[in-house]
Amino acid sequence: MSSNNDIIWTSTEAEAVTGGRSTQDWCASGVSINIDDVRPGDLYIATRDDDLSKVFAAGAVAAVVAVGRHADCPWPLLEVGVVFEALQDLARAARYKTHAHIIAVQSRDARLKIHDVLRRVGSVHEGGRHLSLGLAGVPENIDYGLFGFSPFAQSDIAVITGAASTRCDMLFETMPVHGTVLLDRDSDEFLSLVARAKAAGVQNILSFGHHAQADARIIELFSASNATRVVVKILGKPHSFTLGPDQRFTPAMLAGLLISKITGKTCARAVRSFEADRVHSAIVPGQVSLIDPALQQNLLPEAVFKVTNMIDLGFGRQTAILDNLGNFSQKALCFPKKELAIPKRVDNLNLMYTNKTVGAVRNAHDAIRKNQRQGQLEAISPDVLAPGDFVVFKDIRKHSRAVFSEALRLIPTLKKASNAV
Repeated sequence: MSSNNDIIWTSTEAEAVTGGRSTQDWCASGVSINIDDVRPGDLYIATRDDDLSKVFAAGAVAAVVAVGRHADCPWPLLEVGVVFEALQDLARAARYKTHAHIIAVQSRDARLKIHDVLRRVGSVHEGGRHLSLGLAGVPENIDYGLFGFSPFAQSDIAVITGAASTRCDMLFETMPVHGTVLLDRDSDEFLSLVARAKAAGVQNILSFGHHAQADARIIELFSASNATRVVVKILGKPHSFTLGPDQRFTPAMLAGLLISKITGKTCARAVRSFEADRVHSAIVPGQVSLIDPALQQNLLPEAVFKVTNMIDLGFGRQTAILDNLGNFSQKALCFPKKELAIPKRVDNLNLMYTNKTVGAVRNAHDAIRKNQRQGQLEAISPDVLAPGDFVVFKDIRKHSRAVFSEALRLIPTLKKASNAV
């Protein structure tokens, strides 16, 4: 039997909502409509062909049936005029009984991605394909309810990830006054959707994507052989994390982070969860790899290079000429050039270096700050390297190989001050 905290419907509540009559008292912790999906504690929405003995054997606590259909049934029943209309009545009542943020998402794939983010910061009810059933089964004390793209849900938050449709207009019109629409800022239809949402009375409109003006923005996605580094900015606050090689960060996940923020949750909790889920993958020789800080334990020396020149090779490719910052060299950690294998390509860049020996340091950030008169650094995507930027590699001694770690740039205002000294 479910605890009181798990109860969704009681016989008294269901009678009041549907106008039906219960043959016995009951309390349900879920709602189901398919006998294969019945869980212990469910209220079952029955059809005329259902074998109720199997339904109750599977753990159902009551069944919703049409009046007179199962007069001799020994189990608890909620007898109603029309079963499907009773389900819709339960769905409408549950929509306003729950404390959850009801979220409508345009595509199933996007809904699954958003679910993956929100489950990391709170409790989530997945509405599934059957909207009325999903709403009727939403718990009262839960953080989020995720549903398909339907006006019937009267969603607090609507996420539009693809092409606009007439359903968008209907959904806008049924949203509550406090409702929020999240739009893909990179979409060609963005401005049209903004206008249509405002015309329907929606006041809160936010955006997500790569666009510089997006409220939730992807700053960097750098994929390597063993991981992907992600840097995003959510309502002006940056967050960075690393995903495993089998994980892919999508705009829908960005929308999920934005939802967590506007509903009072912390994005940092989701970020920590991403890191905890990540499987530490081995570095692939000869390919660009990311060093896992959890594995290095500050034991690996770092090779620091400064970009001195960029050569445009056309076709979107450039070659960065790198000079090692020899001032940082610790003689005991110098490697002959032939033993240092820098990847030939990082993102859309070719890399070349000119020194015969490469000095290594224990902390590249400290070394660069010292050399640049305490200049402040920011991480950048390697595909936007420019002269004066820094490229950091870490040495895996047993492989005699250096693998890409990060690209850094002096913060412009402090860089000017440094040059003036």
